[in-house]
Amino acid sequence: MMNYYQALDFLNSLIDYSHIPNLGYSPEKFDMQRVRDLLGLMGDPQKRFHIVHIAGTKGKGSTAAMMASVLQAAGYRVGLFTSPFLFDFCEQIQVNRGSISHEELSVQVEALKPLLEQVANITTFEATTAIGFQYFKDQKVDIAIVEAGLGGRTDATNVVEPLLSVITSISYDHVGVLGDTIESIAGHKVGIIKPGKPVVAARQVYPEALRIIQETAKSKDSELIEAEKQVNISPLNHSLDGQDIQVTFKNRSSNDWDGHYRLNLLGAHQMDNASTALTALSKLSESGFTISQNHLKVGLKNVYWPCRFEVVSRDPLMVLDSAHNVDSAKKLKQSMADYLGRYKILLIFGSSVDKDIEGMFKVLLPGVEKVIFAKSEHPRAAEPAMLVKLGRDNPVPCEVAENITEAIHSAKKQADRQTAVVVAGSIFIAAAAREVILNN
Repeated sequence: MMNYYQALDFLNSLIDYSHIPNLGYSPEKFDMQRVRDLLGLMGDPQKRFHIVHIAGTKGKGSTAAMMASVLQAAGYRVGLFTSPFLFDFCEQIQVNRGSISHEELSVQVEALKPLLEQVANITTFEATTAIGFQYFKDQKVDIAIVEAGLGGRTDATNVVEPLLSVITSISYDHVGVLGDTIESIAGHKVGIIKPGKPVVAARQVYPEALRIIQETAKSKDSELIEAEKQVNISPLNHSLDGQDIQVTFKNRSSNDWDGHYRLNLLGAHQMDNASTALTALSKLSESGFTISQNHLKVGLKNVYWPCRFEVVSRDPLMVLDSAHNVDSAKKLKQSMADYLGRYKILLIFGSSVDKDIEGMFKVLLPGVEKVIFAKSEHPRAAEPAMLVKLGRDNPVPCEVAENITEAIHSAKKQADRQTAVVVAGSIFIAAAAREVILNN
C-alpha cells in the first residue's frame, strides 16, 4: 500500500497542464472522453449524488464556499470540489468542509492505478476529479458543489449532469487556452449549461458575456435565472471583522429569506457572490432542499474561504488576496479603499508569467507606498526581475526578495502602525505568504 507522498508522486507523474506557462488549447489536451471512460470503469460515481456545477472567471470559489456552508448548516452532507489548492493537495476534495485525509487519498489512488492502464493520457486534474467523485459517493454526500477547473466546455468536471449550473463573473483570464475575447471566454464557460437544466448567472461586468449566457440558455431550453434580477443586497456596515448586509428577494414566492445577514467574507464584490449563491440556493429550495433563514444566517456568518481579502495579522496589519487578473485587481483596489483607506500600502506582489501583469500594475501600483516583488515556487511563477522591468512605467519604490519568506520578513521590518501590508498577484503567492505568516 502506497503512502500519501507516494500517492502524490504518482498523481504528479501524470500529465499536468497547470504547470505549463502560456498553455495553448488543443482538442487532445482537453478530451472529456478520457474522463467519461475512466468514470465508466469506476461505475460512474458522479451519478450517485446531486451536483451544482460552477464555472466563471472570478468568484467561483467564494460562491461555492457560501453555498456549501449554508447547505451544511441546513443539515446536508455536502461535497466541495475546488481548485487549485492553497496548502495541501487534499483541500480540493472536501466533505462538510473537512478535506479528504492523506490516508484516504492514498487508498483512492491505489484503487485508481490499475484503471489508468486502460485509459491513456489521463491528466493529474482528470484523475483528481475522478477521485473526488468516488470519494463523494463513498461518503454518501447529499449534494456536491463542483467548481470547473479551466473554462467549462472541455473541462474534466463537465461530464456531470447537474441539478443546477452556476456561472459567476466572466472576465479575461487563461487567454492562451480560452481565447483573447470575452465572447470566446464566455463560449467556454457556458459549455456547462445542460439541456433543460436551470442555470444561475451572476451579474456580468461585460454585456457580451451576459448575451452569450442568455443565447446559450435559450438554445438549450434551460431556464436562466439572473441573480441581479432575483436578489438585492445593500451594504449596512463593514469592518476588518466582516460585513453586514441587507438582503431582499425580488421574485421569491415569500419573503421568509429577507433580512439582515452577517457575511464573513470581506469586500464589496462578495455581495455579488452572495447574490449568486443565494439565488442558486433559492432554486435548490424549489427542488426540494429544506433551507431556512436561520440556515442562511449561520452559513453566511461561518463561511470560510482563505486568501480572499483575508486579514491574517493585526500587528502589523497584513491582508492576503488572490487577485490575479485585471478585473480582480480592480476589486482588490476597491477593497483597499473601503477597508484600508487610512493606511499606507506596502504591496508584496508575485504573479504567474502568463497573466496580464502590466494590466494589474496599472490598477494596483498607483497610490502604493512601496512594492516588494517576490516569486512563489509554482513552475509558472514570474521572476522578480521580470516584474521590476514590467513595472517601470509606474514610478513606485520597489525591492526584490529572493522568496516569499524574505518578502514577508522585509515587510514586517518596514511596516508601522500606519502601514497595511497587502499580498496579491497570484493565488500561489498569497498561499505561500499565508503559510509563512501563520507559521510564525
